[in-house]
Amino acid sequence: MKKLFIYICIFCSAISALNGQSRRGLYGHSKSNGYSILMAGAGPAYLFGDVGGAMNSTIFKGSTFNPSSIRAYGTLGYRYIFPNNLCVRANLLVGSFYGDDAMTNLALRGYTFNSTIIETSLQAELFVLGGPDNYRYSPHSLYIFAGAGNVMFMPKISGNNRYGDVLKSIPDNAPIVPFGLGYEIYLGNSFSLGSELAFRYAFGDFLDGLKTPFSDNNDLLVSLNFTLSYNLSLGMSHR
Repeated sequence: MKKLFIYICIFCSAISALNGQSRRGLYGHSKSNGYSILMAGAGPAYLFGDVGGAMNSTIFKGSTFNPSSIRAYGTLGYRYIFPNNLCVRANLLVGSFYGDDAMTNLALRGYTFNSTIIETSLQAELFVLGGPDNYRYSPHSLYIFAGAGNVMFMPKISGNNRYGDVLKSIPDNAPIVPFGLGYEIYLGNSFSLGSELAFRYAFGDFLDGLKTPFSDNNDLLVSLNFTLSYNLSLGMSHR
């Protein structure tokens, strides 16, 4: 809980620092100031780790994707968009993930994990289509993003520990690199709805609490978030 409190403080400090660039007091917003935007969202996410194996059944037979392990990832964000459509965003994401070896070719191993994951990150974004400056022409926006941050994970894993496998059920941290693309539609009155497809590559192999000698791959989070945004800069009078 202490680390979570620290992450929340860092996230709030980043918001305050970025938000300070976007204010002109009583003069309101002008295009040269950019835009300040608050975001919240949630959606399905999947942790690709070492627990699980090739599925023995379902339409995903033969793959390592188990739809029963899909979980939700929630996000809060603050975005500052510069006049040239470049953007910087601070993120706080929280999710609880699950996986097991059941119904796979590794069922005898019997591993099961639960892991709470908390991410704090900064990312750069570029609007390749639309953006707040173009709302008068079209409500649609498309952007790409990439960034860096830290992920704190608290895994709990159990099973028949095989020789050579390393199990860790202790909190830990790892650097993480988020990247992907997003779409938004402006609804009016400063509100937008959107969706983001994100890949979050962790420089660590214990987000699910397991590392095996047969896999040297770091863990990967894939998420599809649906977002609601409020543009703090729109609707202000200016002179």
